[in-house]
Amino acid sequence: MSTQIANYYEIVSQLPQDASVTFRDVSWEEYEELLEQVGEAPGLRISYDNGSLQVMTISSEHEKYAFFINSLIAGIRLRLRMNILAFGSATMRKRKRKKGNEPDACFYVQTASLIGNRIQLDFETDPPPDIAVEIDDHSVTPEPVEKPVLPHGRRACSARCRPTSPGPSSDCRTA
Repeated sequence: MSTQIANYYEIVSQLPQDASVTFRDVSWEEYEELLEQVGEAPGLRISYDNGSLQVMTISSEHEKYAFFINSLIAGIRLRLRMNILAFGSATMRKRKRKKGNEPDACFYVQTASLIGNRIQLDFETDPPPDIAVEIDDHSVTPEPVEKPVLPHGRRACSARCRPTSPGPSSDCRTA
């Protein structure tokens, strides 16, 4: 393990809730090593795009929105009797494209039959999800956030939610 990778892990492990950090000139091997070190850490999202490594810790508010989106899709699935498969925040990696991402939620709709009953996915061979959701729950975002590119070249949809007043209601728009 290189000293640089240890430094990435040291920084990432000390990030406070609802923070992010971006590292530049990171090799694919360093990205995979960091993923191995953090494992399935709850409350942590890691994305990689051709040498740029972004790590974000998420808040309980962020998780609340993700749960809402999952519940909404589950309701649609039941109401319309559709085969929709949910894979949560699965880590999607594509070594050839040098891209890796962890959306907040992802769903198979049109390609659900290709996945079938499998639980483990291999994003080198399996199709990408039909819907990948990224949640931006920051009350102030200075400029529109670029929709992340998934390892298969598709763009993720994003929902921007911000409180309109104290209380449970919020203003949500797709970006």
